[in-house]
Amino acid sequence: MKRAAIATYRRLYETNTSSYTSSSCVSILVVSQINIVNTLFQGGRPSVTSIGIHPAGHFFAVGYSDGFIGFWAVSDDHHPLLVSTIMGLDKQNSHSPLKPAGDDVQHPNLEAIYRLAWCGFPNSSDPRGGDTALLVLGGGLSSDDQCQGLAVLLMPAFNPASSPPGNSDSLHQSVRDAMIRTLVPKKTHLYTTSAVVRDFCTVPRSSPHFSGTWDVIAVICVCGTPRSTYLEAYKFPPRHFFDDGPGLPEQLSDSQEDTIVHLSALLEEIKADPDPEWLQLPSALGNGSDRIIAAHLMSINHETMDDLWHASTPANLLALHGGAAWIHDARLTQSKLAKFQPRRLLVTIHHDARVRFYDVSPELLLGREDSPMKMDFPHCLYHLVIDVSDVLADPQLYENTPPIRPEVQSIQLAQEALECLVAMTSGEILVYRFRLRDEEQHTLNVTDKEIVLLDPGLSREHRFRPYILLRRQPSNTTCYTLSDIDVLIGFLAAGYANGVVVVIDLRGPSVLRVPQLDHAGTVLPGFHRHRDSRPDGVVSLTWAVTGLSSDLQLAVRLVAVHKSGATYVYKLARTPGSLSHSFVQTATVQTLPNVLAHSSYVVDSRSGAPMYADRTSFTTALKGEAVAPNSCFWVTASAQGAQCNVDITGDRLGRTTWNERQEIVHTLVVERSGSQSFIALSSNGEAFVHALPYLEFLHSITLLATPHSPISVDRTGDFVYCEATSSPSAESRVILASLFSSGRVYDEPLTALIKHSTSIPPQPQPVSIGPPSFLNSWFNKSMTGEGLDTICEFV
Repeated sequence: MKRAAIATYRRLYETNTSSYTSSSCVSILVVSQINIVNTLFQGGRPSVTSIGIHPAGHFFAVGYSDGFIGFWAVSDDHHPLLVSTIMGLDKQNSHSPLKPAGDDVQHPNLEAIYRLAWCGFPNSSDPRGGDTALLVLGGGLSSDDQCQGLAVLLMPAFNPASSPPGNSDSLHQSVRDAMIRTLVPKKTHLYTTSAVVRDFCTVPRSSPHFSGTWDVIAVICVCGTPRSTYLEAYKFPPRHFFDDGPGLPEQLSDSQEDTIVHLSALLEEIKADPDPEWLQLPSALGNGSDRIIAAHLMSINHETMDDLWHASTPANLLALHGGAAWIHDARLTQSKLAKFQPRRLLVTIHHDARVRFYDVSPELLLGREDSPMKMDFPHCLYHLVIDVSDVLADPQLYENTPPIRPEVQSIQLAQEALECLVAMTSGEILVYRFRLRDEEQHTLNVTDKEIVLLDPGLSREHRFRPYILLRRQPSNTTCYTLSDIDVLIGFLAAGYANGVVVVIDLRGPSVLRVPQLDHAGTVLPGFHRHRDSRPDGVVSLTWAVTGLSSDLQLAVRLVAVHKSGATYVYKLARTPGSLSHSFVQTATVQTLPNVLAHSSYVVDSRSGAPMYADRTSFTTALKGEAVAPNSCFWVTASAQGAQCNVDITGDRLGRTTWNERQEIVHTLVVERSGSQSFIALSSNGEAFVHALPYLEFLHSITLLATPHSPISVDRTGDFVYCEATSSPSAESRVILASLFSSGRVYDEPLTALIKHSTSIPPQPQPVSIGPPSFLNSWFNKSMTGEGLDTICEFV
């Protein structure tokens, strides 16, 4: 094990562009538990766990498994400068190594010192350096539930009063006293993390020297449990370290006893800073704690995506740049067609009830070797995060027992209105509205008990603000849909397993009472239920602006498909003399039974484009004009087959039946080369393409893998799904691909990790101030791979 550690270190050393001092070698030796290091630093005490070397190179800190920290001078092999604990339980012995475990020193059961890092700052003209910061992981009381957080102590500059004589055989007392004064912290800070810190690393500004502890700008903490870890990042040094805040007096006693008292008193005052100096990690590193459980892909116009980008540039992003990536030259010509494609928005649902947004437009992948990619892919839109837990934490929102852990079932984004529907597995439905800036909130009067008006201040740091919550109903939620008209005019519809349809006018907000019909066409006074004892649940809801074969007037209509195939088409119109809307007419039609969720489509008969209830079509519908017959097709699909009707309530144009072995689970209408196709997706990853409107089978497409989550396909044929993992707790992989190869390239880019790298600054050299010693021979000179082999042979 010792030789393997040394060999590994030598390979790392020889492949780097800079030289490392042998202080890094000491770290490797300690971690590898080489006997000579334990003999020097342990002295019969519990084993050495970590080491942190002062940037000046003259002394260092050693952590032990019993929670103590020993400070040693490089020029003194026998006597530690100080032995203490971070909790202020101190002990010190200047005449011998650490006391053996059988000594009568009393101390509580402490955590081990898991890791130390001693950081330096390039803010001093003194060759020995200025103030330093010691990062300490561990050392808390083991009776606590493993203290969350990472402690950092700001240490004074090492600045001895005068140069010691060079012929002394021991460390000069003036230098020793100066070192001890350096060990009295000026300020302290505790990075309070969301979970137990298991490890950490420092991020230097530009210098790789001193194992990355020189001129550090950030600290990345590995948090969580052994089975589930994630990363959190914080600014370094803490902001108050170099402001005019209080610190210890500069004049301190030379007595070690007084030093220990100061150290104990200060360490006991370590508290969580109200500003944790949190940094946003790059998206590839920042989602470890919230495993992806579902993904949605949608095409979005360039103007809307530009608005989302403008609102999503965090000021506290930890930028980690390096290397280069580009598309292979053989695919570059094809990838250039991506600029003519709409933008792509990826929305991911996470295990911790968060919703995140990413730009996955193919044009982000454009790049050549001499002009590589400029953006991350996928590019995270950081300020668009929706955290449902912030809202659902209020128990007053629930008439019954609140859910133990909120879980997002699905989302829907209205592109023009920029409203986002979030459906929960517990039955609640929330609507979030996009806000580019804080605006004055008008007081709304909500009288319907089904609706809860939410406080937008609950998500003030994000651009999507909570607007309303639709309470859970006695029956399970089966489907939902959101119109995309305008932020001032919009409608939310929800269907339930008992056949109930609830519609919310988002302008009020208020509940619109939906007239319901039985099979004979008689209007019922309340919500619809069938005459038999079994409820006919709603399985699909679709907003569209269209006419019917029985009513050619262009209007906003809600198409509600029930499990039996009974379909009700509700006509929405403005109330005369008012800005409010109401349902004025209902038509009925029969389609396939057991229609799949979200498998009801209204498309234009000439272009095949979906006839959404958006801003343009709503403005046209306000004119009250009639449309020509055969202006739209209505396509529905079940697990057995699909059918197409003209003008929704008109004649059937086409029908197809699927083989039971195909196991169709989802359908969609996609655009290709200006025409529309109807595609059915099977559970084993096959796509069956049909022509519209007669539903003739064209061909099938086999996907690369079998997904373990539903496939989400946008209107251009690009799709995403979560790839199956070996363990439920493992992080999911989101696969992005396309049914068609024309106009986009989703190949893995070519990468070069060290291409276009910046120059590395020279390594600072320590200044010799003490007599030679065995340790001094390790610290104060650079070492080659052959030198490391010599140490290995010596051990």
